[in-house]
Amino acid sequence: MLHAFVFALPFSTPSRIFPQGANILLNVTPMLLALFLLNWLLEADFKAKFRRLKENKLTFLFCVSALFYALYLVGMTYSSNLKFGKDDIFLKLPFLLFPLLFFTANPAAWKPKTAQNLLYTFALGNLLTLLISLVRSFFSCGETFSIECFHYANASLFFHSSYASMYYCFSLLIIFNLLINKQLCLWKRITAWFMFFVFPAEIVLLDSRTGLIAFAVVIMAFAGYMLVFDRKKILSFGFYMGLLAVIFTVAFSLLPQGTNRLLATIRQTQIEKIEEEGDEQQPTEKMSFENIDARAQVWFAAVEVIKENPVCGVGTGDVKDVLIEKYAKYDFDVPLRKRLNAHNQYLQVAVTLGVIGLAVFVVFLVYLFWLSWKKRNILLFLFVLLGMVNFWTESMFEKQIGVMFFAFFFALLSYIAANNLMEKEE
Repeated sequence: MLHAFVFALPFSTPSRIFPQGANILLNVTPMLLALFLLNWLLEADFKAKFRRLKENKLTFLFCVSALFYALYLVGMTYSSNLKFGKDDIFLKLPFLLFPLLFFTANPAAWKPKTAQNLLYTFALGNLLTLLISLVRSFFSCGETFSIECFHYANASLFFHSSYASMYYCFSLLIIFNLLINKQLCLWKRITAWFMFFVFPAEIVLLDSRTGLIAFAVVIMAFAGYMLVFDRKKILSFGFYMGLLAVIFTVAFSLLPQGTNRLLATIRQTQIEKIEEEGDEQQPTEKMSFENIDARAQVWFAAVEVIKENPVCGVGTGDVKDVLIEKYAKYDFDVPLRKRLNAHNQYLQVAVTLGVIGLAVFVVFLVYLFWLSWKKRNILLFLFVLLGMVNFWTESMFEKQIGVMFFAFFFALLSYIAANNLMEKEE
């Protein structure tokens, strides 16, 4: 059942435009989570399960995750929009359920290679979404043969480019780690090599600015880990890094001139800086928002809300309404029309739950880093780092695809790290 869940996770994207029947068919992860919980309840023996929670030394992490979820429940008590709050409570339920299901599990029930096979299955699911998206792009080309059919939003059928980049980047890290440690049989190694080539190329074509930055950050962190803790494999790692550099160079060369969004943002920032320096002698009292990116507008509005509600936030149910009121006040057309969230998970938590919720969230992330460092679990470390970078430009926990991804893998990887379940190279 776990293999079915991780394989289906990349397909469970009800926010994308599909026929209603297709959405119901594809979005199976909530049903699978319900089956996990039902199986856990039917097994009973709760005394032994909660004893294992202590034995696995994951009690603190479970309590912090449960507290984070509980704060959203408390946030309902001072919310007016109970309908939105109720939906949000159900959306974030995986932060309570996945730690409960994993942290109380019996490590002896895990067979050799179970963990790595589970991670490999997730990568296969992402590969299938990638291939289906490529086929769709080929058909969309028609007679134009334009690379635009493979670029940015057109590159992903199942989810937004930022989420697709995050999923593919984590899949690449899984494959990279398995290849480095020689933990795959022949047929899996062949498939892994194929994924090693297509995932980075697709990350470039998706052209998510945050996705590209996050990829660079986690690869540098991976290199630092190898230099400090695993120098005997540094030559092998260097070989793979060289291949990645070639793949990225070729993929970037395929992008049409001037379409790279990251470089365009850097150039625009440089132009604005020059203009600001030229206008230093002509200061204005009122800030102009006409040329500011929509994401910067929602950040400004979110900070304003935090200043007005610093301790406990505006509540679970009212966060969207309050942000929209701020967009209307400052005449932010795009955020108002699209009813955008804070597009930053840290700001989103602070707006909803105040500095109390933000403090719990930061403690949660710091503890995951500490656990990964203590157990020398590179995948957990890179996963949290990947999430933290993406949190700066997306409110990942406001969509099922973000909540399911982070809640499942933080629980799984923490459990793997605490019990040393990843099989080592012989």
